[in-house]
Amino acid sequence: MFPVIYSMVVPIVLLDLSMSLYRAACFPLYRISKVDRSQFVAIDRHRLAYLNISEKLNCTYCGYANGVLAYAREIAARTA
Repeated sequence: MFPVIYSMVVPIVLLDLSMSLYRAACFPLYRISKVDRSQFVAIDRHRLAYLNISEKLNCTYCGYANGVLAYAREIAARTA
């Protein structure tokens, strides 16, 4: 069964792309310090050996989604 929570992957990817484009276009223009995406989006918990395949998928999704939301929050905070 496909959990409903995974239906949010498309909006999260779109948020990631739009925030990255916004940062790339506007931050240099207004001389705002750069936000390093890799500090927020960390996909590494799927490497834990004791997780089964569905738990690894969940950890990957959770790490990406929470990282993108933190990245967007940081961009919004530096813009305001």
